[in-house]
Amino acid sequence: FAVNYVAFYILYDSPIATVLPGKDSGVNLGVVTHLDSRLLIASILAVETAIAFKFFVHERWTFRHEPGTGWIGGRFVHFNVSSALAAAIPIATINVLSAAMGVSPYAAIFAGVMIGFALNWLWSAHLIWPRSEVPREPSA
Repeated sequence: FAVNYVAFYILYDSPIATVLPGKDSGVNLGVVTHLDSRLLIASILAVETAIAFKFFVHERWTFRHEPGTGWIGGRFVHFNVSSALAAAIPIATINVLSAAMGVSPYAAIFAGVMIGFALNWLWSAHLIWPRSEVPREPSA
């Protein structure tokens, strides 16, 4: 959550954000027109930053005792793919609540991230780093 929140702030409200389109600059996405292209870009990039951070935390800490299968790059891609729905939830939440309903983007991030977190944890624990059936020796 903190990584997503900080990345969003940097990309949406900080002085660095001026490299992105201006706030309230609409963009036509074919089927729908989004009212704030900076909000859309910042929310997508913030979520991807959080996904990358979560993968490396899971890899090095949470599931460090579980044998990862295959190359780390392949696991990272698999983690990103399995996180797609969980990532779409905070992106959709912030863009619907903030752009369409006027809710603060920071309040909308909280709701979306909490729902996405729960789904992502379930997928990670069962698909990316499943428990091994072989009993492990206790670490010294």
